[in-house]
Amino acid sequence: MTAPARAEVEMGQLGLALVMEDFRRRIERGDMSEEAFADLLTGALNRFPPEFETELRGYLSSHSPANP
Repeated sequence: MTAPARAEVEMGQLGLALVMEDFRRRIERGDMSEEAFADLLTGALNRFPPEFETELRGYLSSHSPANP
């Protein structure tokens, strides 16, 4: 992987980590339910091509608010 491509992947992971942390805190405060979070993620996953789904689901499940 080239350095610029690696940087883009790392920035994407950082962005996703920030979003996941925001959701975790919303759930902790009671501003959002885990069910609403799951529905939102399911909707987002449906926008990706099927070949990415397994990898994305694995990443999200390991970084979800329920698995800090």
